[in-house]
Amino acid sequence: MGNPYRGETDLRLGDRTYPLRLTINTLAYLEGSLEATGFGLVQKLLGGGATVIRAVFHACLTVPRAREIPALFAELSLLDLGDLMEEQGGFTDKKLKETYWLLMVNAEIIDRDDAEKGGLIPKGKSGPKDGAGPETSTESAVPPMRLASGSAGS
Repeated sequence: MGNPYRGETDLRLGDRTYPLRLTINTLAYLEGSLEATGFGLVQKLLGGGATVIRAVFHACLTVPRAREIPALFAELSLLDLGDLMEEQGGFTDKKLKETYWLLMVNAEIIDRDDAEKGGLIPKGKSGPKDGAGPETSTESAVPPMRLASGSAGS
């Protein structure tokens, strides 16, 4: 389970849950893949369209976190991830959208109160407020995800 005190949000795909977190490395990756930096990147992230949401989930799943867990799915393509998201219900699935916005709240890209008032996340579901809470977490092993093609990621 993701640790909201560290800015993590859980992504549920199929019968597995994966912790997502926007790190410096994932943001740098997103700058390149979304061709935007600084405020331009923030604007794209706040737009929350299909291309952006898939790119954010992809970056969180494939970019390694130093000294933590390796890239969960280094060979997961954007198309494979899109197929997995479709199996989950695609963009009609409320949980996928909620996961995205919780990730934005936990990364402090959007204000928690604004996200709640806008109906993007349920009230009280966004995790810790104002940095309160534990300073460390224990990482659990994350099982490999099957790719849409049937091969296992690493």
